[in-house]
Amino acid sequence: MKRKAVLFMATILAALIVFGQISVFSLSPQTEAEHVFTFAELAGMEYAPGVSDASADVNGFTRIKKYEKNRAEGDDLYYIVEHNDGYLLSNTSSGTLPLTRYNSGSTTGHLYQKWKIQQLNSGKVIVRSYYNNNLCLTVNESTQVVTLSTYSSSNEYQKWWMSYSSEGNALECAASSSPLNGFKLIIYDNYLVVSSSSYTPLGFFDCSWYVPATGLSYSSFYIAPEQVRYVTPIKTPSNANCANNWIKWTVGNTSRLTVDDRGKVTGVSKGNTNLTFTDMITRVYGTCTVHVTQFANGTYFLKNKQNSMFAKVKNGTMTQGQNVVQYSFDGDIQERWIFTLNTSTGYYSIKSANSGTTSYYLSVSDDSPLMDKPIVIRSATESTLTDGMKWTFATTSSGAYKIIPKTGESNDYCLNTSTSSSANDVNLIQSDYQQNSSYRDEWYIIKPEDPECGILTTCKTPTKTFNIKCIGSDTLGSLWFPLIQESAEIWNNSASNTNITVGTSDSPFTCEVVSRVVLWNGRVTPNYGPSGEVLSIEMEINSYKCLSMGNNAKKSVITHEIGHFLALDDNPPVSSNYSLMNHSRNRNVVYEPQPYDIMNVNYIYSIN
Repeated sequence: MKRKAVLFMATILAALIVFGQISVFSLSPQTEAEHVFTFAELAGMEYAPGVSDASADVNGFTRIKKYEKNRAEGDDLYYIVEHNDGYLLSNTSSGTLPLTRYNSGSTTGHLYQKWKIQQLNSGKVIVRSYYNNNLCLTVNESTQVVTLSTYSSSNEYQKWWMSYSSEGNALECAASSSPLNGFKLIIYDNYLVVSSSSYTPLGFFDCSWYVPATGLSYSSFYIAPEQVRYVTPIKTPSNANCANNWIKWTVGNTSRLTVDDRGKVTGVSKGNTNLTFTDMITRVYGTCTVHVTQFANGTYFLKNKQNSMFAKVKNGTMTQGQNVVQYSFDGDIQERWIFTLNTSTGYYSIKSANSGTTSYYLSVSDDSPLMDKPIVIRSATESTLTDGMKWTFATTSSGAYKIIPKTGESNDYCLNTSTSSSANDVNLIQSDYQQNSSYRDEWYIIKPEDPECGILTTCKTPTKTFNIKCIGSDTLGSLWFPLIQESAEIWNNSASNTNITVGTSDSPFTCEVVSRVVLWNGRVTPNYGPSGEVLSIEMEINSYKCLSMGNNAKKSVITHEIGHFLALDDNPPVSSNYSLMNHSRNRNVVYEPQPYDIMNVNYIYSIN
């Protein structure tokens, strides 16, 4: 009788599913000749190269398929394919185990060709009939014949190991007290047995193409909070089939960073931790150190601790070698700096937010290592930064930061202001750090949304597309309703990329014209949920104050209040007419969002 081996579809080395209750890994290489797989290792594996769909006749060991995910039951379904002729192992209502061709046309025939694999806490598996879940493959201890029988949790002859060895892969009898322990499942013409004899080829799947990894490595790297980096370990040998979807990733301290099952590393908080990657087939592993830095990539202000002045491009002139000076805070674009971490070197670039098609970076003049050299802006790209454009940060004992150029590291030089006074336009310099009561060499690093800046609030619609529902007869009348619509269109026609509609349809964002003997022209009232999310915003326009205004001034009031829907705060630090949000603006002239307002709206929605 011709002997034929099992080709089991559950396992062709790809995305692995790992169950928390199983201790899958040992962080030392596997050295024994044969390794027993847990179901956690094998259940999620997909196909070998060249696998095609089993919806046609199955013939040859490359035509194999893990059938489908039964989402209602949470089980993976498999075909078990006989190797030489490509027949599917099947079962019948009578419990026999014939070999058949794929049967998609039969109402129930193809159901007999599907099998469920159930994992036990021990790592052993049960192979159940899909058609009758109570029946499973069972070994007869005396005859070594495998049949379908009713499952009993106490029957050790119904439990199997999935294993890999130099001969191939197989289902092994897992009855620990039996002389049949480790015997492998064999398919004959019309029945199944377990045998300790050699078997060919490759019980579960063709792994002749598989090259195991004998070593994994990766260089240590840096990452900023919220920054993402995808990691692919270096394989030894280089042609090993180990890939990210066969690797188990672990992090020493998940408060520092997280990693998913595809090697996507995300920084969380400052500090160092280990990232370990383990080949789930060979158990070879590698570890690298990840340094999580202090600041997330993004936009910041630099505020001197000594005199509370801010780093600014002088006169806002974007040209090579222009000085960077201290200046009183107005929050404009010349005072904003964009931090970007190089994950390989650990240095940040600090680019002026006023850069256009040419990027200008905070830099030590001429990359000089000398003390008292001026700080300027110089053009470059992230790939052409020179040492004077590369920066790190160190926390000081006073709770501020040293901002250190690479050119100053060896001499403990850092970003300084050359005066303790609060005069505008004083040059910033590279100078020595002195830990004393003068803090000209220490800085606070502040994000624009920080309440200290007075630019933005937490009152904000989830997106820049929303509807404002008008309430009340005055609001919907011929005077105010067209003005409210025009004011929304003014925002939509700006560079803020809003899409605001005005009407009577339901919305959590409302507008009502009221008459109150009070001093305010208009106001908004946000309502927050338990997690601080904005549930609704109510706008009121006070006709008692605004009725006598001209139409432009009325629109100035309305567009100002819509600015609050977009997280803009009252009275930002810029000059009166530079912002729609300043109460002292000329309302007859300033009734459109100004560049400063548009910049802040685009910023606040870009960070979410």
